[in-house]
This record gives sequence, structure tokens and C-alpha cells, in this order.
Amino acid sequence: MGEFIFPGIKILIKELQCPCCGKLPPNLYTDDFYLTSFNVWQVIRDEWGKPIPISKGGGYRCPKYQLNLVLAGKTKAACSPHYFWALDNDLDSVMECEAFVDLVDRKFPDLRIGYLKYVNLARPKTFVHIDNAYLVKPRPTSSWIKGVRW
Repeated sequence: MGEFIFPGIKILIKELQCPCCGKLPPNLYTDDFYLTSFNVWQVIRDEWGKPIPISKGGGYRCPKYQLNLVLAGKTKAACSPHYFWALDNDLDSVMECEAFVDLVDRKFPDLRIGYLKYVNLARPKTFVHIDNAYLVKPRPTSSWIKGVRW
């Protein structure tokens, strides 16, 4: 199956690794920010009651990978919360996305949640982005606001 990122945290290392280079976030095992962040995710996962896969490219992204997404027109964000701590949670349906958002909002209302622009497409995407980019200091962009929904 694979190794978990931290003991007791049900995210596989391969789910978090950058898809282009296989790297993990710098300071992953030396900065309490990450363990705290993954503990928050584990609370969500435990309450959800079943595995929540992380989509390919939905964990850590190195600057090169993010730049390639910008150049391909897949995102506008040159600086991504995925450089720090962000997860794209791969769910089964739009209804599951809405239930997941309700859970995250109830347990951790400060987390930033991205889903509306994905589930409201003609061909909906069924993932929910969560991050705590508002904790990153210095904050690279003023748009990383606590509790924002998009």
C-alpha cells in the first residue's frame, strides 16, 4: 500500500509528493506547521469515516510544476498554497463534495475551501481544495484570507 506521511495520519507519501519531481515540502519533518496541519486533516478524515484520496498533483507542488500549470493555462496562480500545505481531496460526486465542505466548515471554519468553481462547471469536477495559506508568513498574496470560499 505505501507509507503514511506521519504516524497516525492517513495520507500516503506518494499522495503528497510533487508529480513532476517526487519531492516533498521543504522542512516537512522539522516544522511543526506541517504536523499540525496534517492533524487537522486527520480529524476531518476520521469524521468523514472513509478514505479520502488526494488527487494527482493535489498535494505538494514544486515551483516548476506550478509554473508548468500556469503556462498550460490550468491555473492563474503563480504562487500556490500547494507550496506549503494544501490538499485537493478527490470525492465521488458533487453531493459528496457538498457534504465534505459542510464537514470542513463545521470543524475548521478558518480553513480556505475551494470547490464552487469546480462543481458548478458543465462537467463538474469532484474535488475539494482545502488549505491554511492564511498562516504562511510572510503572506505572499493578500488573497490568502482566513475562511474564504471559492
